[in-house]
Amino acid sequence: LPIIELFKETRNVEILSGAGNTDLLCAMDDRDIPGRIYKMNVDAKTRKKALEEINSRRLETHIARVGAEFCIVVAPKFASGVSLDIQGKKIVTLRAEELGTYCYKECSSSTDGYADFQSIYNIIRRNQGSDITVRVQQLIERKFGIELPR
Repeated sequence: LPIIELFKETRNVEILSGAGNTDLLCAMDDRDIPGRIYKMNVDAKTRKKALEEINSRRLETHIARVGAEFCIVVAPKFASGVSLDIQGKKIVTLRAEELGTYCYKECSSSTDGYADFQSIYNIIRRNQGSDITVRVQQLIERKFGIELPR
């Protein structure tokens, strides 16, 4: 089960993977604009070490091909040089631990068992081309009063 399916805004998740594709193509409801649906790509990386680089050209090609607004790259850790790879691009990075913590806290405190993605979406729209991990940590701290190590 992709973690994206834990968000109440998720309309559809298509598992793509394979050469030249990101892992997931997601159709999401924009709760700020009723009836509007947007697409996003999710590229998940599993590494013991920090992710050293991102092929932003490949991700941008896929964003354009499927009509997505942006791509989220999720990994356990990112090397500092990754921020240069995505600068000025429709790509954000987010550490898997923060995404997991956010989903857990959201799902366990919501009345319907689903997490709110709109708050993360708003962060993404304002911060494309950067790592949004610290902003998601701040969101968790604000909403749930939990301070996370940085």
